[in-house]
Amino acid sequence: MPETRWRKPHLGLIKVNCDSNLQIHGWWGLGVICRDHEGLVMSAGAWKRQGNEEVIVAEALAMLFSLKLALDCGFRNHRL
Repeated sequence: MPETRWRKPHLGLIKVNCDSNLQIHGWWGLGVICRDHEGLVMSAGAWKRQGNEEVIVAEALAMLFSLKLALDCGFRNHRL
């Protein structure tokens, strides 16, 4: 399996990574981390939610929570 490494975003951008975990039956673990171009953590969060074995739904919920966190922190694309 090839090694996966985190890559920095371009200067002035925030990179948001999220994931879900289905290790405990009936529960989803959701996590997110937001880092700047230097790799400094700007925000992070973790949640536990009741769920099922639908991996795609858990991943989608992790993405939704990560977007909500980023918006709540005021991370916006001001170039629009």
